[in-house]
Amino acid sequence: MKVDLSSATIEPIRLVFCGSTRHVYDAIVEEIAPQSDGTCQVTAKEYLESFYQYDDATYPGDAA
Repeated sequence: MKVDLSSATIEPIRLVFCGSTRHVYDAIVEEIAPQSDGTCQVTAKEYLESFYQYDDATYPGDAA
């Protein structure tokens, strides 16, 4: 999608970071890469709770 940012009638596109329950899924943005035509390529992976299931786990070995 191209957006003419010089037009006063068009508000620039925004990425909205919030929860939703309709027509979308949670994602983790890996990269936002500007393109030569003024657009951006967004690369993201679907967020899965399993990515972080061990974040609060206790290390079972000797941490010293």
